Amino acid sequence: FFMTFQNFPDFTWDVFEPLVAFETRKDRRLAMYEKLALLYVGAARPDLACKARIRLADMLLEEQRPMDAVEGLAATIQAFPNEGRYVPLMLDKLEQACGKLDGADEQLLDFYASFLPQIDKFRGKAPSEYCMNMYKRTIALLKQYNLPDAAAAYENDLARIKAGKQ
Repeated sequence: FFMTFQNFPDFTWDVFEPLVAFETRKDRRLAMYEKLALLYVGAARPDLACKARIRLADMLLEEQRPMDAVEGLAATIQAFPNEGRYVPLMLDKLEQACGKLDGADEQLLDFYASFLPQIDKFRGKAPSEYCMNMYKRTIALLKQYNLPDAAAAYENDLARIKAGKQ
C-alpha cells in the first residue's frame, strides 16, 4: 500500500481508514498510521500529515500513550513550521496531550521556544499574521504558566515584528 500508492497521497487518505479497519491489533494499527503520517511528511503534504498525525494522536491518547502523541505531533509541527493552516490544529492537540503528562509543562514551553524561531517572520516585506499569532499564543501560554519575564521578552519580539524589524 505505502509503496504502490506513495505518489497518490490524496487517494491513500481516502482509502486508508477502511483498509486498516480490519486490523484488530491496536499496536499494528498505530504503526500503520505512523507510517502514513511519515509518508505525508515525506511527500511534503502538510494537510494530510496534519490529518493523519491528529488522528494518530487521538488513538494514542485513547491508549494512554500521551508521550508518543506528543513526540509525533512535535516532529510533524517541526517539519512544517510555516503552515499556518495546519500547525495551530496540531498545537491544540499537542497541548492537550501535554496536559495528560506530569511535568510536561517545561517541555511544552521548550518546544515553543524551539519552534518559534523557525517561523518566517515576514511574508514579503509585511509582517506575517501567522507568525504574530504564534507569538501571541506563546505569550498567552507563558502568562498561563506565570512566567511574566519570558512573556515580556516575546512581547518585545512581537513588537519588533509588527514594526517590520527583523
